[in-house]
Amino acid sequence: MWSRVAANLVLLGHFCFVLLAVFGALGVFIHPAWVWVHVPIVVWSSVVNLAGWTCPLTPMENRLRT
Repeated sequence: MWSRVAANLVLLGHFCFVLLAVFGALGVFIHPAWVWVHVPIVVWSSVVNLAGWTCPLTPMENRLRT
């Protein structure tokens, strides 16, 4: 049971990370300091997708689900 809860928390964190990558630029309009959060997230997401890597959160969630 605890591993299912942990897997769901990893999934939720992964989803929040994706939301920040997609919509994080809107935070820059609210406060310019958001750029220090948004830019590294976009760079990491771009590198993972363009290089064909697997996000480290995916295998972690899969291990917790088994």
